[in-house]
Amino acid sequence: MVTVTNKLYFQEDGNVAYAGEINSDKSFILNNMLNFIEDGAASTSQHNLFDEDFSSTTAINTTSSTCKYSSSFNICFADVGSVYDDYSDSSIDTTKWTVTFGGSDSAAAVKSSSESDSPNISITSESYITCSSVRTGSGDLSVTLESTGSGDTMDLSPSTGTDGEAIFALSVNSSGPNTNTRTVSLVGSGGGSVTLYSTTSANISGTMRLVFSTGDVCDVYYNDFETKSSTVSTSTLSGSWYLKLYAHGSSGSNSQRSESATLRIVRNANASNTVSASYYLSTMSTSSSTNNIMFAKYYLGSDGTYTTQQSFDNGSHYSTISNEILSSVENSGTQHISKITMPGGALTYIPYITALRYYYS
Repeated sequence: MVTVTNKLYFQEDGNVAYAGEINSDKSFILNNMLNFIEDGAASTSQHNLFDEDFSSTTAINTTSSTCKYSSSFNICFADVGSVYDDYSDSSIDTTKWTVTFGGSDSAAAVKSSSESDSPNISITSESYITCSSVRTGSGDLSVTLESTGSGDTMDLSPSTGTDGEAIFALSVNSSGPNTNTRTVSLVGSGGGSVTLYSTTSANISGTMRLVFSTGDVCDVYYNDFETKSSTVSTSTLSGSWYLKLYAHGSSGSNSQRSESATLRIVRNANASNTVSASYYLSTMSTSSSTNNIMFAKYYLGSDGTYTTQQSFDNGSHYSTISNEILSSVENSGTQHISKITMPGGALTYIPYITALRYYYS
């Protein structure tokens, strides 16, 4: 008699699968294939599926995990590198920032009465540096936000002879202007400027990853951590390298309009930063039956070595899990926790995780 259940069977080396176990594996796979047809989101009816894309902190053990999470990026990344201005505590070092307002309006002041030449802070779940200007009348209106000031200048340039990396969030919001220009640049304090991104869209919101390598090369990743959007040369830059976000609008009629520029500079890594390995822990999820088999797919940064582990007994024991290979966990159980340890050391890159998905049985 052949017994078929909806679960996976894992055969150790040298063992031979029974007919019932083979058919059960087929049943599990085909059942989920049919569920996927019915549920394209692959999230509500898939049997024994864990699916984490870091769109929220729901599946992150924020108390025990040592990695950082950003809703701007929908990723977890290692606590590596330096932060230019740690304004997540709702404070801002105005000496590190330069804001410039400009325009040629005939019917309004250079900036709204509530604004000053110092950056303003927008207090949200993750704070941002924000500057804005509101005007009426025809003419031009521009706002420039730079990560340099009277007290300090950001330096994204990698150490001599090494690579480096930086990630940050940015946005521009506009109302009223008929034509727009938005430019993100890398500027040298001693001279030189390189355009990283430019658009005529009225509103932009995104994340940018800069990967510096020897030979004066910078790969630019915009709203995509895996596929680069452009490659630029940094050979013209001298001194410290800092970011410049420029927003300009022009209107041919009398109307109120506004320009707002926002930056959140998250991490800057180069070889001068030696850090401990960070790790991600998922929140504990419970299954109705005892499990010890899984098939996982991890979406990890391309640099360094990551250790991927799984516990089915609420963290009492962990087993190393290979990416995209059916694996058996030593201690079976019903309480599931995933753990991913990221690289540490003198890093010239920022380790990160963009997604984690696995089936268990």
